[in-house]
Amino acid sequence: LAPLFKALVAVGYAGWALAAYGDLAKSYAKARGQTIVSGGIFSVVRHPNYTGEQIMWSCNFLAAIVSFAGMGVVSAPQVAWLVLSALGWAGIMFVLVGATTNLEKRQREKYGFSDEYQAWVSSSWAGLTLPKKA
Repeated sequence: LAPLFKALVAVGYAGWALAAYGDLAKSYAKARGQTIVSGGIFSVVRHPNYTGEQIMWSCNFLAAIVSFAGMGVVSAPQVAWLVLSALGWAGIMFVLVGATTNLEKRQREKYGFSDEYQAWVSSSWAGLTLPKKA
């Protein structure tokens, strides 16, 4: 299980780096007057900061499960910690997915008329979002 644990930690750090780079790149572009930030990493993932955090928190939670699985015997307090960790993971994922969904909606309302925006949306991934309301 050690290689899996190490891989999850590495991917989690990559998620953190994606989130940090997304924040930095967007701040830089906005400071230069850019309205739609669609280049670089944003050409692939429209919301790298939220997506990176989702990756980081998911890998962190999965690494905890792998760590517990490697212990063999699991006690009641350890199960309680895993349950609390699962609730924490679900909570942060709900917040991040909701934030991604809301940002998608705000950008669609603000830039939806733009050909640049339409091209960007058709060629990039929004990340995890809540289903659209009927």
